[in-house]
Amino acid sequence: MSDFTYFFQFTPFGKSVSDQWDNLTSEIQYIAVVCQLIVFPFYVYVHKANNIRDREVVVFQITNHFYKCVVAMNIGYVLFGIFVLCTLAEGLLIYISLIIFPIGIVYVFIEMIIADVFHLLISLLAMEKFFIYFFPRWEKTVISIQKYIHKYIVFVYLACCSRYMLSAVIGSSLEPYGWKFLGPIVQHFLTIILFISVLLYIPVIISVRKLSHLQSAQLSNPQQYIMGQIIVVFFFKILMFIPDSVHIFLKEGTLHSVLMVSTNDSTTIPLIAQLSYLGCNKRNLSLLFNIFSFKVFSKIFMFFGVQRVQQTSTVRPQNLESTVYPL
Repeated sequence: MSDFTYFFQFTPFGKSVSDQWDNLTSEIQYIAVVCQLIVFPFYVYVHKANNIRDREVVVFQITNHFYKCVVAMNIGYVLFGIFVLCTLAEGLLIYISLIIFPIGIVYVFIEMIIADVFHLLISLLAMEKFFIYFFPRWEKTVISIQKYIHKYIVFVYLACCSRYMLSAVIGSSLEPYGWKFLGPIVQHFLTIILFISVLLYIPVIISVRKLSHLQSAQLSNPQQYIMGQIIVVFFFKILMFIPDSVHIFLKEGTLHSVLMVSTNDSTTIPLIAQLSYLGCNKRNLSLLFNIFSFKVFSKIFMFFGVQRVQQTSTVRPQNLESTVYPL
């Protein structure tokens, strides 16, 4: 343990600082979950309204995988809320909550793994769109790689799961330094890869701006939506990166700090995916703000009327919108 963190841990002031960062990260998690639950119905609405059209998009397999995972995670949040209410009740509900509790622990671990996979897939999407835009002749190769990854996506999940297990085994055998190095390195590696891949959008923005004289570019403004996706990713990741880094520093990379950081990612990464999809092009925003109908919304959210909505609420895509696939 370094002298600096030793001083902060064993003085009353230092202890309060650590506790304050714990409280801050917890509050950010709660806010992210609430935001997810608010955004989720509109995400489902737009995704299902676009379902037929999106199937023609190159990156549909991955974005559709995002959709399925986000649905599962939001169902988990609702069940967790029910569990909390059960713990506050008396009688039979308490026993029900005791049964649900171990399931909830497993579910939290699954969400952490999903967040790791989301990191990798979002990074993959950014690289795919970069190569497709600047090297169109590579499109078939990119599609083949994407299909291969989607076909064996279960192994990606197993790899992310095994990294926790390996970190636990190696970390415990190298105590007290195992978790101090292994945990933070993996978490920051995923974040850095995400940042670097998202920066690939900047050359795309510069290139698209050179086409701003075209009528299709003036109507769809694709560079604005690409920039919006960059801002969403950086805002939420930096929002969590700072408290996560301080938390790991104060706790010196303990198992508790690593799990806290992973839990933070599990609440923010799905929110990033939802907001990026909703704001990825003019069509999606038009579905939300220009032609939104509560009647249509209720039908499509309840898994009815998808085909009819797709036909009646179509916003004609512009030529350059193919460059603005969702993250």
